[in-house]
Amino acid sequence: MAGCAKKCSDLFNFTAEATHRIELFSYTTVETATGGQDITAASLGDLWAAMRPTSGRELFIYGDLKSRVSSVVTIRYNATFKNTRDAAKYYIEYDGRVFAVKYIKNLDDTLKSEGKDYQQLIVEENEPEFT
Repeated sequence: MAGCAKKCSDLFNFTAEATHRIELFSYTTVETATGGQDITAASLGDLWAAMRPTSGRELFIYGDLKSRVSSVVTIRYNATFKNTRDAAKYYIEYDGRVFAVKYIKNLDDTLKSEGKDYQQLIVEENEPEFT
């Protein structure tokens, strides 16, 4: 078959698949009274998302066995993520779990080409946090 029988965007039904309510956070730097800097997190709001785990692995970090789970989180296009090189300053929370944003892809309605319909956040759970 040469092409989609229906619109290609019908293959991904965001309304039906976006069943996860995630909260988006951004790391920000705040100056202290003594001239230093503290890293804090600010909530940027809640979003509906489609989440799909993609891989998992175990590693030894400082003598402890740790797990890492990678997922793809699909959201409607959000101008907050327009500059995809700033991905590392964001993280999301879902169901008491924290996911660091590794990179962002801006996609059209086919989820195959660059566009402004959807964004995929490639995230990793159990990342070390700033302390």
